[in-house]
Parts: sequence; C-alpha cells; structure tokens
Amino acid sequence: MSDLDQLFVTLKAFLLGVTPEAWRWLVSPIISVAAIIGTFAGLFALTTILERKGLGRIQNRYGPNRVGPFGILQPVADGLKAMTKEDIVPRAADKIVHFIAPFVLVEIKV
Repeated sequence: MSDLDQLFVTLKAFLLGVTPEAWRWLVSPIISVAAIIGTFAGLFALTTILERKGLGRIQNRYGPNRVGPFGILQPVADGLKAMTKEDIVPRAADKIVHFIAPFVLVEIKV
C-alpha cells in the first residue's frame, strides 16, 4: 500500500513543481481535496453499480447494462440525470434559502 501512497505524493509534488510559486499555496489544497473527492466519488459509483447489479440478479433481470461496457458508465448517467432534474420552487418560498438549504444541512451534519 505504501507504493500507492508514494505515487500520490510524487504526483502531487510534480504538479506543484510545475505550478508557479505564487499559486502553490492555493493549488496544494485543491489537489488534496480533489483527490479525496475523486476517491469517494469513485467508491460511491462502484457501490452504486454493484448494488444495482445485485438487485438485478435478485429480481432475475440483467441490471444496468445499457450505458458503456457491462454498464460501468451507469453511475455517470445517473449523476447527469440527477444534476439536470428540474428543481420546482414554490411561489411563496424564498428562492435563495431554497437553493442554499441543502448545503447548510450538509455543513451542519459534518
């Protein structure tokens, strides 16, 4: 496992090496956060596809197999679908509060 850890450290050092000195204070945390978010997004996509494949087998059907080879791009399609869904805001609601409320809830739980 340490070889994989060292790979990420070496990659980050390389990326910071090609970044101008004045921007390194900003780029370093962005690289770290992007790596963490990418890892968890990948794990979420993997568990989603395994769950859907398992449920498909339990229900005696194929499961997600339409998007990409063996359905491996299904989480991408699901994510795009979720992002493009229409958000219906009630007329009497405060539009800014309606938009920001999920972010505040996530911030409070963390």
